[in-house]
Parts: sequence; C-alpha cells; structure tokens
Amino acid sequence: MKRILSTILLLLFTVVLTAQEGPGKNVRMKLRKIEQLEKAKLIEALNLSEDTAVRFFARRNENQEKIKSLFEERDKILAGIEDNFKSNTKNPDDYCKKTVDKLRNIDEQIINEKYSFINSLKDIFTAEQIIKYLAFEYSFRKEIRESIMRHRQR
Repeated sequence: MKRILSTILLLLFTVVLTAQEGPGKNVRMKLRKIEQLEKAKLIEALNLSEDTAVRFFARRNENQEKIKSLFEERDKILAGIEDNFKSNTKNPDDYCKKTVDKLRNIDEQIINEKYSFINSLKDIFTAEQIIKYLAFEYSFRKEIRESIMRHRQR
C-alpha cells in the first residue's frame, strides 16, 4: 500500500513539475518519465520477474511501434482530406468512399494489432496477469488523463 501511494505521489509530482515548465518544452523527456513510471508500476502490479519483464516489454514495444505507425498513416490521411477533397472536385463521392474505406481499414488493423498483442501474452503471463495488465492499462491512462485535466483547470 505504501509503495502504491508513493508511486502515485511520484506520478503527480512529475506531472506537476512538467506542467510548470510550460507547453512544448522537453515533451519527449516528460513522456519518457511517464513511461518509466508506468513500467515500474506495471512490474510491481504484476509481480514480474526480470526475465518476464524483459520479454513482455520487448513484445509490448514492438506492438506499440506497429500501432504508432498505423496511427501516423491514419493521421496523414485525415490531415490531407481538405486538400485532397478540393482537388477531387470531379468525383467527390468516390473520393469520400475511398477515404472512409482506407480509414476503416486502418482502424481495423489497429484493433487487430491490439487483439493480437493481448493474445500473444498467453505464453508469458497467466490469465490473471493478463486481466490485471488490462485493468492496469485502463486505470493508469485514466489517472494520467485526469491529472492532466486537473492541472489544466488551474
């Protein structure tokens, strides 16, 4: 209990300090700190051995890179919609249908990657550890979002 409380306080302290530096400064460094905190909390929450942690984070990093690439591809399409729509004035319906199909396809790939990753954990984690991991991911992301929102309201 003490560890969890100290970890949460460390997280809040990190978020407050990074927010005081102002937007745009050392964003990568701030994200790295949050990722390190997440890793430490995850290792503790799942009681991972060093070997299991190494295998898990290698697999997770690979999965996150794939998903990041898909989101970048999706962002490029979304960012270019206005310009492309203007240049496709002869057949806008056709352009719209193709673009929606591309975006839907990328979204399906993202979902499939996430599903595949969770499925791939079966050789590393027990069923209990997988469900704890999913619950941890949800609560950690929620905690970060809420912390950022609270700080923005100040």
